[in-house]
Amino acid sequence: MNTIPSLTRRSAATLFGDDSGAATAEYAITTMATVDVLERTSRASILQDNRPL
Repeated sequence: MNTIPSLTRRSAATLFGDDSGAATAEYAITTMATVDVLERTSRASILQDNRPL
């Protein structure tokens, strides 16, 4: 039977110490949220004007 090794302070620092990709992920999430808001605003204004898509 395999057991999961315990997570020590040293192994946690090795696994999770590098957060260089965090800024990229935050940028991607913010960009996707902005595009979603702009798309919803655009669709709402089109529906309000009764123009076809």
